[in-house]
Order: sequence, then structure tokens, then C-alpha cells
Amino acid sequence: MVGENGFDIRFIRRFYRIQKIIFPRLLSPTVALFSTLLFLNLLEQVVIYFVGLVPSRFYKVLGDKDLEAFQVQTAISLGIILSISFVKSTKSFVKDILALSWRRLLTQQIHAKYFLDIQYYKLNVLNKELDNP
Repeated sequence: MVGENGFDIRFIRRFYRIQKIIFPRLLSPTVALFSTLLFLNLLEQVVIYFVGLVPSRFYKVLGDKDLEAFQVQTAISLGIILSISFVKSTKSFVKDILALSWRRLLTQQIHAKYFLDIQYYKLNVLNKELDNP
């Protein structure tokens, strides 16, 4: 079935080849960035859980009319809000760095194959079907 896209053995082979390019070895920068991103996602979920507890804690403090506990709860809530903003911005930064790293690795691999032997000559000069490889 030519021209059909799907989840078949060809897809799995290609996906595996790409994984070998973007994760070249176990101790590589991309593996470290990916692990950091996984950790930040987990940390974000933990902090979001604590953000969800903030309103109920305020209801308790306000119901008790305890000024000192209110001030403590406000400080704790401020810390939680600052931590979620830090985690989300750090996660976004790591995600962008990882995307750039993957793009660089894939582009270098494509260029290495393109300029291997005289492939670029075969594509540009001998093959008239491709307009701008």
C-alpha cells in the first residue's frame, strides 16, 4: 500500500532509528535534558496538588479568625505560587533547549548523509524530478 501512513513495522523501524540519533548514548546531554524534563513534569504535578490545597487551608484559617495563622498561611501560599511559576518556566526552558538539541542532531545526521560520497551531486544534477532537495 504505497502512500498510506500508518502504525506498522516500517514506522517502528524509523522511530527506532530516530531514537538512536536523538539519544546517542546513555550519558548524553539529550538524555540528561529529557530526564530533567520528566522530573520537572513530576514536580509540577506535586506542586499543583499543593496549590489545590491552598483554598481549603484559607477557609480553615478564616473560619477560626486566627490572624497569626492567616499570615503564616499567606506566606506558605506565596511560596507555593512562586514555586509553581519557577517549575513551569524552568520546564518550558528545558523543553525548548531539548527541542533545539534534537533538531541540531537530526539536521547534522541529514547533512552527513547528504554530503556522503557524491549524494548531493546525484540529487541535484542527475535527478531531475527533485526541485530543491
